[in-house]
Amino acid sequence: MKIVDVRIHRVTMPRDYRYIARTPKEVCKVRPGVESRYFIYELMTDTGLRGIGEVSDVAARMKALSAPALRDLLAGVLVGQDPLRRRRAWEAFREAIPPATHPEYRQLVAASLDMALLDLAGKHFGAPVYELLGGRYWDAIPVSW
Repeated sequence: MKIVDVRIHRVTMPRDYRYIARTPKEVCKVRPGVESRYFIYELMTDTGLRGIGEVSDVAARMKALSAPALRDLLAGVLVGQDPLRRRRAWEAFREAIPPATHPEYRQLVAASLDMALLDLAGKHFGAPVYELLGGRYWDAIPVSW
């Protein structure tokens, strides 16, 4: 299996701060015009499988690469790679990303690349990603919001 294409979709959503509070006395005021920015990746393979990853909440201070620039960077190092050799693909990305890239953005992109590669591996082997990472540990996880 080889990666044959990389697609990137930029998603921007308005962010609503009316319900966020740091403490009962510090309820955030609504800040109109504030947006959350995301990149959704698709790694396409010659077998027809598609791995999906997400770079979430890209802050303006990170001076992120544009979607076309990110696509060109990733396609340049991933097309032709075997997605089951995650470490090799990840290291090729790490060497290719410009050194001046904001460190937090670099980590977000690397994590989302790993997410897409794991998604492809899970689909290839017909197994959930948690099985690829050592198996289920918890039967349930408590969540509070």
